[in-house]
Amino acid sequence: MKGRRLKLFVINDEWDFAKPDSDLIEVVTLDEGLVGKKTDCLQSWHQHMRLWGTGTPPEFDVLLIDIKFEIDDTDPEYHAESQTNINPYGLLHALPFVARQGLTRWPFVWSLHSGDPGSVANDPVAIFAFGLLCAMERRSEIVWNERTQEEETWRWDGYELAAIPEYFSRWIPSAPKGNPKAVWPQLVDRYRSKLIESVACGDIRIATRELDRLLAAAQSKQAAEIRLLDEGSLSLKRGYREDSIALPSLFADVLQPKGVRWSNGGDTSIVAKYLADLKGASTVDDATFLYSKVCEIRQALGPAFEKFDEVVTDNSSAGLSYTRLLGQRSPEKVAVALFLCWWLDLDYYTRPKRTADLIKYCGLRKDYNSLIGPLDKAGFGRRPQVFLDSLGTVPLEDPLYREVGELHQREVMKTGLRTEEWCPSCLLVEEE
Repeated sequence: MKGRRLKLFVINDEWDFAKPDSDLIEVVTLDEGLVGKKTDCLQSWHQHMRLWGTGTPPEFDVLLIDIKFEIDDTDPEYHAESQTNINPYGLLHALPFVARQGLTRWPFVWSLHSGDPGSVANDPVAIFAFGLLCAMERRSEIVWNERTQEEETWRWDGYELAAIPEYFSRWIPSAPKGNPKAVWPQLVDRYRSKLIESVACGDIRIATRELDRLLAAAQSKQAAEIRLLDEGSLSLKRGYREDSIALPSLFADVLQPKGVRWSNGGDTSIVAKYLADLKGASTVDDATFLYSKVCEIRQALGPAFEKFDEVVTDNSSAGLSYTRLLGQRSPEKVAVALFLCWWLDLDYYTRPKRTADLIKYCGLRKDYNSLIGPLDKAGFGRRPQVFLDSLGTVPLEDPLYREVGELHQREVMKTGLRTEEWCPSCLLVEEE
């Protein structure tokens, strides 16, 4: 099986909780505090503080949170805990880990599990922590409403400002009841949906050639093709970072009991439908769309691109802004494509390619900083000069941006101002 397994991080103060009975999920292990001793979950206040102190907080794909910490004797006593036997420390433990994971913009999902989640539904700290966790995941899901006894769609931002505490308080009792062994399959299902969302919004790129091969295998009735699914993986990329997740691990909730694979009885129709949906999401923002958006922005900014004037008119006064020009559809990708095409212009005409030159060239000098945020969100950092310098020295890793660059290369070559062959380093395909 190629690729890594999904990582399950458990926050639970029980030393011997019921672990997932699956060889397709990796349970994150942590230092307990004693030399050489590991635990399969975050169990105590002391252990949590030690993780941050040593700089070893875990990364995860799916997170399970036991709401109440009743066994841990290293945490401070919660308000009236001795009388009520209630504390929401599991939620508080989760906050910094989820915040850190959210900053990576890689997909993740979390869930509560408890014998009695409703017992903290009116606790103000629990409500506050639950709301923050939902916001950081940007959570949306189908839930069972205990009050109406019906399923309905629940969103993290579906509240009215005046009723925020009541909104989150009402949904805490909907948390799954039971131990991690019973709840983790629901998380894997939600992670698949979250991955599609991340691809559709442009946070994550998927290697399409590999995806097409797996989709063809899932739709095939040939045993040899179906066996490819057992060994297959999805290659993911965000900015400079790459990852690869084993396909069977993405369907660990379906490939049960332990040892089941598609080649020995697993249902291939489920994986075929999912891969088709993932392909649909991954082709939303192709090179043609990005380059058409770049051309649209260049046209809006006027003739500075063709004239290379020493003094470029600042178009801010015309009501233009990069936030508006980049649009709502994948603004991070559009920003990277825009930087790339500007750089190619300057390189073709052998102009200086410092950030200051690009600012003068781009036509919205006062609004330039609004480009840096999208560039950073795309995974290329907040220092445009580093990105610009890399275009002249190394091939672009992402084939999407190479294709955008090639489209623009063909256009500028039509001017005929350079007779020699012109192919900058960023457009070369790196040899394996």
